[in-house]
Amino acid sequence: MPSYAVKGGIGDFLQCLPFMKAHPGNLYYVASHHNDVQGFFSKVGVGVVEVPLGQMPDIEMCPRELFFRENPFPSESPPRTLWVGVHLGGSSYSLSVEARFGFPPKALPKIFFEKLAMDKRFNFLIFGPGGELGSLFDQLAAISLCSAFIGSDSAFKTMASMLKIPTIVLHGDYRDDHRDKRFIEPYVEAGVMTTFRYRDMEIEADAAVAFCIERLEALCLTSQT
Repeated sequence: MPSYAVKGGIGDFLQCLPFMKAHPGNLYYVASHHNDVQGFFSKVGVGVVEVPLGQMPDIEMCPRELFFRENPFPSESPPRTLWVGVHLGGSSYSLSVEARFGFPPKALPKIFFEKLAMDKRFNFLIFGPGGELGSLFDQLAAISLCSAFIGSDSAFKTMASMLKIPTIVLHGDYRDDHRDKRFIEPYVEAGVMTTFRYRDMEIEADAAVAFCIERLEALCLTSQT
């Protein structure tokens, strides 16, 4: 039986899912900081063996794909016109890593959304803890309802990009090969994603909002005229 390794968080899981679902007879070992690995994969009908971080067997990494073959978290509701998903946060793991190395924080400040939401032409839906969309799986399903998605570097923006929903990502202005080569650059090259790089979002919030609104006008409003 072929064996494959899956490492990382939910964004990594999402990119591996197309291969895993197409090859359910393989053995998949998963090492992750996510706190419910078994719950995640059982939701999509894929069996995995969870191993502690740093104890992954020496086996081939699971192949990744940029886009879903089919949506693993489908919604029963139809897409909504001018609905824009917004996710401001990041995992506690990624935030702690950024703080340790002095990188700009992944989580976007409240002032960014307050300024963004002043544009009443769009219906903004907040994703993440404390939102109104329910569980993680409810939120992943709700992404397919959006006309566009704005987010920090998180699994929610990866879900949107893998569904080929126009995605605007705001992330720290520093080089991170894992982030950039797997989750940013391929989607930019595919025309699905645009990015705004910042050093201090508290200072650059106005510029970030202007960038997002300009992109939303091009993505959503042009098609309405």
